[in-house]
Amino acid sequence: MKRINEESFSNLFGEKRYTINCDKFDIEDFQGIKECSSKLLKQEAAGAEELPTYPDLMQDMFSMLCKTVPKLNPEYEVKLDHMFNYEIAKQMQEHRRTKEIRAMSQMDKMMSALGVEDLSEETLRLIKELKEQRAAQKEMEDAAKALQDALGNMPVPGGNGDKAGDGDAADTTSEDGEGEGKAPSPEELTLEAAKQRMQDAVDNFKESFEDKEVKNKIGQALSKVRDGMRQTSKLLQQWGLGGDSSFINSGHRHKIELLKKLEGNSKLKQIAELAGKLTMLAMSEQAQKIPKGCEEVYSISTGRDFDRMLPSELLKLQDPDREIEFFKDYIEGNCLQYALKGKEKKARGAMVVCIDESGSMQGAPDNWAKAVAIALLNVAKKQNRNFFVVHFNGNRNPGTLPVHRFTKTEGFPAERVIDMAEMFMNGGTDFMAPLTRARMCIDEEVNFHKADIIFITDGECAVTNDWLAEFKTWKKSKAVSIYSILINCGYNSDVSLKEFSDKVAKLNDMRSKGDEIAIDLFASV
Repeated sequence: MKRINEESFSNLFGEKRYTINCDKFDIEDFQGIKECSSKLLKQEAAGAEELPTYPDLMQDMFSMLCKTVPKLNPEYEVKLDHMFNYEIAKQMQEHRRTKEIRAMSQMDKMMSALGVEDLSEETLRLIKELKEQRAAQKEMEDAAKALQDALGNMPVPGGNGDKAGDGDAADTTSEDGEGEGKAPSPEELTLEAAKQRMQDAVDNFKESFEDKEVKNKIGQALSKVRDGMRQTSKLLQQWGLGGDSSFINSGHRHKIELLKKLEGNSKLKQIAELAGKLTMLAMSEQAQKIPKGCEEVYSISTGRDFDRMLPSELLKLQDPDREIEFFKDYIEGNCLQYALKGKEKKARGAMVVCIDESGSMQGAPDNWAKAVAIALLNVAKKQNRNFFVVHFNGNRNPGTLPVHRFTKTEGFPAERVIDMAEMFMNGGTDFMAPLTRARMCIDEEVNFHKADIIFITDGECAVTNDWLAEFKTWKKSKAVSIYSILINCGYNSDVSLKEFSDKVAKLNDMRSKGDEIAIDLFASV
């Protein structure tokens, strides 16, 4: 900061409230977001009580996290009473942790707003600890007022207090002829003292923010924010919200409410962790599958596909006299090659996951089942198949059982996945109703080859002979495969499951055997 004199004082501080350069659109964006976030509004009110300029500091935080290239305003353009904000925002902006945070928040208003929530909370705590720096800000403001008062009391050049135009008054020589200047006036003494006080106040304020402890505290606050945003980013990725168009295009209030729901729901957090791991296992199994050939040679045509070219064409490259002929035919697309005909292949039928939501499934068993369902949903998406989740308990009416639908035409919205994972019915257990409901889902499609039902339960329930006979006839005619998983099967038999299933897996311990059974399931669909 330049040295203070009468000429420089008026240009020492400016009129801008913000440290980070922003326009009215940035301000309107953050204002709209604050109105959707009760947490931000509470932080703003609490911060303003502690530091009147705190709302403007929150805007600086948002601009710093969201803008493509956040730029600091020149120090001399910022208002004097906002210099505390300036130093805080400047140190945050220049800290290496901010770069890590911006990698997650840049040009993302929702992530930036969530970052401000965390950063504002840490900053408010920090402000309460920076008593020395706030006292230095107050002294700087008081010194500036004293200097302004002193400047206002100075005689006006050329006025009544300054007779510089008269010869006598202009004579500064003593009677003995030596060049001794006039003694300073009281006003001049006051002005010099005020300038020195202002300079000392500015220097002291700047030095107070050079304290290593202050820099460390700002770094610690930014580290906490970074870690929190990493968790949030991971949560968005786990639920597929980052690439979900319906979520991206929704309003700020809806986005914030949904994210708070995910962050505050321990069940959804546990399911997300499990689903992330199981989805990786499922995709790995799918990648190992070797696709079957679906084309055959039926004729000879012309073109320039090296993979299908006749050997006689490729032999031309070994003959110098015919090499030019080959390149001419290749450029014109006249090389002889095999013509292939695709074998018409029926689309695969739907995948239906039936999840037992009787009272005994509550907790870890249901969480594991929902995580498996999410992993299978990703498999269905990859295989371009319709996907359904049938929730069941003791209700024997198939038509009234809740079903979450994810069809090829409607897409796979992330919020529907969250609703599916969160749902739990409670009650008893019945097998026939959910299997009949699964049949109804599969029959919505025509002209398909092979469908899959995954049946997850911890119970035991008999099925009637008439129902079983009809169901097995339908199952065979539609080439439907049923993979059943019996959880915590120490006290339940798999006899009834074997009557309608192609395979029954017993899961006694989810921690030690859960991944193994899941991998086997993923390989079968």
